Amino acid sequence: MHCKFSGFVQKFYTFTMFCLLSLFTISMKCRAQTQSVIQRGTAILLNATRHSVADNQQSHYTEQRIEDDYS
Repeated sequence: MHCKFSGFVQKFYTFTMFCLLSLFTISMKCRAQTQSVIQRGTAILLNATRHSVADNQQSHYTEQRIEDDYS
């Protein structure tokens, strides 16, 4: 379970970096227009990352409680 999740994180961050790099390249071409898009995109990505980390911690906590109940 944990290995599968870390593989997902690896893919997620690779994808994120690719997106940010693309946005950065575009912003070099037309800076004024993309500035707000980058800020919005970054905020969305940070929010998504925070949620996925929180979900992972919550599921780990739940698994731990189930193990404690059975032991």
